[in-house]
Amino acid sequence: MEQYYQPELPDTGRIILREDEERHLLKVRRARSGEHFRCTDGRGKIADVLICCPNGRTNIYSIGEIARVPPPSPLIHLAVALPRQEARVEWLLEKAVELGTKQITPLITERGIRERIRTDRMEKIMISALKQSLSAHLPVLNTATGLADFLLLEHPQILLAHCIDAPKTLIGSLKLMPEVTLMIGPEGDFTSEEVEAILKKNAAGISLGELRLRTETAVLVALAHIRQNHQLSEAHQDPT
Repeated sequence: MEQYYQPELPDTGRIILREDEERHLLKVRRARSGEHFRCTDGRGKIADVLICCPNGRTNIYSIGEIARVPPPSPLIHLAVALPRQEARVEWLLEKAVELGTKQITPLITERGIRERIRTDRMEKIMISALKQSLSAHLPVLNTATGLADFLLLEHPQILLAHCIDAPKTLIGSLKLMPEVTLMIGPEGDFTSEEVEAILKKNAAGISLGELRLRTETAVLVALAHIRQNHQLSEAHQDPT
């Protein structure tokens, strides 16, 4: 069953689909009256929706069964200096959504991009990934933030991926808190001064292996490790 996105999704009654979603449902997928489709508000609610056509011309969408899906654990705040190439940014966003990131903050760093970030385009990519992956949670996309301002925010646990020669812990061996901030630098990495400033916030320097990874690849590897780490931890706690 395909999934569609409806930010305002009541528990009962009828809904009016967004124009682009209805166009895809009726023109591309060629759905007809009596068929069901899945709809999410991106905040954990999923609805089974029935297409009704009472007069043969106007489609009405009636909400059926409702399910509520908790967000994946731990809650991950991805803070990343975005790549320069738009295609790589889009790939990064897709994987961040698929791997259950809670929120994303584009970081402005010394070696990172400084031009205007197209948040409208980024949001479209994220919504597309939400639908494709059948996820019920759309990450919050924050405004681009300078590193100094970002570090003023509250972060229960910071995991810092960087390439500077310094003590690091394999990400798969870390004990994770319920909320995690994952920080990944730009092409060319964080500067030594930036790394020092982040580590002063009790951040844990993490290793993603021996190879030097592109920003978007590092995001994928780190998020996958965090998800696997949590699943293994839960499995050890519940021997059944």
